[in-house]
Amino acid sequence: MPAAATPRQQSHKRRATADGQIRRALMEPLAPVVSLCLLLAEKLAWRESGEALVSAFDDIGVAAELDRARTAPKLKGRTLTMELTSRLRRKLADRTLSTAKLAA
Repeated sequence: MPAAATPRQQSHKRRATADGQIRRALMEPLAPVVSLCLLLAEKLAWRESGEALVSAFDDIGVAAELDRARTAPKLKGRTLTMELTSRLRRKLADRTLSTAKLAA
């Protein structure tokens, strides 16, 4: 049978949990911005696509995808931003938004 946690270990666990909650609260509003930046870093040509890319994001519904990413089951260590980025990447691919089409 494992030994009971010491008061110091319990305090450390509470602090770590609180730190994680604070970090999530600060990062969650930035998730769409960070996801967009990650996608643009992956697809350099999209940076020049302008209105076509903005329209694609409007059609996808980033707010709805953010809500879905919040409620999706996640593997340990996978953040909201990671989940949202994957969802947006799939949505753009589903729309067959090739670099050539976005650049046109």
